[in-house]
Amino acid sequence: MAYDATELDVVIPELWSSDLLKGTYQAEQIINRVQRVDGEVKKFGDILHLPFLPTFTPVNVTATSGAFVPEDITLTKADLTIDKWKAVGFEIVKKAGKQAMIDAVAALKSQSAPALVDVMETDILALQSDVTTNTVGGSNDVLNEDLVLAAIQKLMDLKFGAFLRQPDMVSQVYHTSCMSQAKKVDAWNHAQITGHALGGSQKLEVDALYGIPIFFNANVASSSGRKNLMFIKHAFAVGVQNSFEFQEVPNTNLAKTYATDVLYGVITRKEDRAVNITTKA
Repeated sequence: MAYDATELDVVIPELWSSDLLKGTYQAEQIINRVQRVDGEVKKFGDILHLPFLPTFTPVNVTATSGAFVPEDITLTKADLTIDKWKAVGFEIVKKAGKQAMIDAVAALKSQSAPALVDVMETDILALQSDVTTNTVGGSNDVLNEDLVLAAIQKLMDLKFGAFLRQPDMVSQVYHTSCMSQAKKVDAWNHAQITGHALGGSQKLEVDALYGIPIFFNANVASSSGRKNLMFIKHAFAVGVQNSFEFQEVPNTNLAKTYATDVLYGVITRKEDRAVNITTKA
C-alpha cells in the first residue's frame, strides 16, 4: 500500500525555510492589515467559519423595577474557502546550474515568497468590488482632502470611530498613481507628515494621513478609475497555509525543477467596514 501526504501528515514536520520567511515578511504590506486566520488552514478546500457579533443598541431601563427589553441577537458568519493554489518555479539544466555565476535555487527561495505575497495582496484588494455600502469619489476625481475626509466620515457615521484611533485596526490603500495627486491634500505637507523641515515626501516617510496608516500599492484594482480603499481590519480576512513549501520536483531529464507553492483564500467579512474611494486612473 502506498501512503500519500494525507496519511503521513502526523509524521511530516512543518519546516519554515529561513529564506522563504525573510522574503515573506519583507514583502507583506496589505496582507497583515486584514484579519489573518492562517493557523486553521490545513488543505485545499478547507472552509473556515468566521462568526461575527452584531452591533448592539443600548435600551432604557425602568428606574422603579430595573426592567428592560433584551435585544434579539442573531450571530452571522462568513465562510472563507481555501480555494487558491499558487506556485512559483523554474527548471535548471544540471550542467548550466553548475556553471552559473549565481545560486539560482537560493534566488528562488528568497524571491518566490514576495511574488506569492504580491498575488495574495492583489486578491485582497480585488475584494473592493464587494464594498457597496460606502463609496466616495468618481472616475474623474483626483485624491484630495475632501475624499479622504468623506471616507473617514462614512466610517464614523457607522459608529466605527473608535477604530480610527487605533493605527493597527484601520488602513487606507491607494494606487501608486495617487502619489502624484497627494499635493491636493492640504494636510499632506512636509512638516505635518514628519515634523522635519526636509519633509516626508523627500525622505519617503509618508506613513499616515489623519492618523490612519497609508499604503501605496500598484495592485489596487482599476475599473472605471482606481478603486482605493479605507478599511477596518476585520472588513476582510485571509487564510494562508502555515508555511510556504519549497521542493524539488522529480524529473527524468537532465534538469531539475524547483517550486514554491502556497494554499490560501480571501473573503469580505463585513463590507460596511470599508469605504471604496474612487479616483481617476
